[in-house]
Amino acid sequence: MVSTNEIVVIDYDTDDLEMIRDILKELGYNNKIVCFDDSSAAFDYLAEPETWPFIIICELNMPLVSGTELRAMILADPVINLKSIPFIFFTTIKSNDTVVEAYKGYIQGYFRKSKTYSDYTQTIKGIMDYWTTSLTPEHG
Repeated sequence: MVSTNEIVVIDYDTDDLEMIRDILKELGYNNKIVCFDDSSAAFDYLAEPETWPFIIICELNMPLVSGTELRAMILADPVINLKSIPFIFFTTIKSNDTVVEAYKGYIQGYFRKSKTYSDYTQTIKGIMDYWTTSLTPEHG
């Protein structure tokens, strides 16, 4: 099901935020794209009752509040957790221990950032292809 709800992107690197936004637009997604370079601000946004994103794409290695800490905060918050928002890590970190720990936090995907724009595009396309065909709870 193709959702028109917003796509939330969280990354401390503003160049990566801009690139992900550009790729989503190039791929034809007309969803509002909401970007944060601070996990705490993203959490506050997600806690708003009228906010019901289609997907969250988050860098794991965030300053102050890491991606795993943000995911734990979401799971612990009954209002946000009830929204059942797919949570994806898109990160530079690739150690197997980190991947294992991330999945213990009930994420729905872990992807490594690429070095080239075309590889970035292919990864984001794969993520979006999967989630636009997967059934997720409807805003309600």
